[in-house]
Amino acid sequence: MAKCDQMMEDIPGEAEAWANAGRQFFQAEEILFLSRSASYEECLEAAVQCFSLAIQAQHKKGNNVMAAMFCLELGHWLKKLRKYHEAIGYFQKAADFQSELLECQLHSLFEIASCKLLLREHDSALGILSRIVRETDGKGGALASLHLRAEVTVVLLLLTLQFPRKYMKPEHTQLLDKYTRDLSITGGIHEDVDSNLLILLQSLIVAVEEKDYELISGIQPQLWSLLDPIQQNVLYLLTETHSHTARLL
Repeated sequence: MAKCDQMMEDIPGEAEAWANAGRQFFQAEEILFLSRSASYEECLEAAVQCFSLAIQAQHKKGNNVMAAMFCLELGHWLKKLRKYHEAIGYFQKAADFQSELLECQLHSLFEIASCKLLLREHDSALGILSRIVRETDGKGGALASLHLRAEVTVVLLLLTLQFPRKYMKPEHTQLLDKYTRDLSITGGIHEDVDSNLLILLQSLIVAVEEKDYELISGIQPQLWSLLDPIQQNVLYLLTETHSHTARLL
């Protein structure tokens, strides 16, 4: 079907036909993945090839928005199959195609950061998330939501990495200070922040800085349901890191 559309110079039809073929290959690979059956990844390779052709078709036509959408879809499929390194490459391509669409580009960068966190490439993830926090600061709408999501993730990551404050970047010390201010004085940090989330994060920062390992373990189950899956992953690592330190002591 894709070749027929190519012959008729129907670029959108050609790209969608390749993408549909890629989806079918991914679905077949996903069945093997979920059933933990042996896979030689022929379906995976075919799926990536099909999506790559869809991306190429849209890019050649100058339709970078659609090319980015196919990159994102391919990245999400790869991420779902735990091919995080490969997914990063396509999320980065999406971000490159979205150079004139800040909101879309920053969401793509967040996907890169999430893969970095799953790979435990924490320093790299921290750099990307910090950039997102800076570039969404003071923005409204969907960017305000992304700002909060990135900011909370950065706070959890800083607590996990346990950098001494004197070695932190000023933006990071300011962020931790922001979340430990007296709320009765400041009147709140961010109007969109859930009050329970705010109080628990404030308590967690104090517990980590005071090395109160029992309190850290007590905060985790309360905080867990207020976080997204990526933040939960970081919180789990934070708790495990401090539990290990407590056992050594």
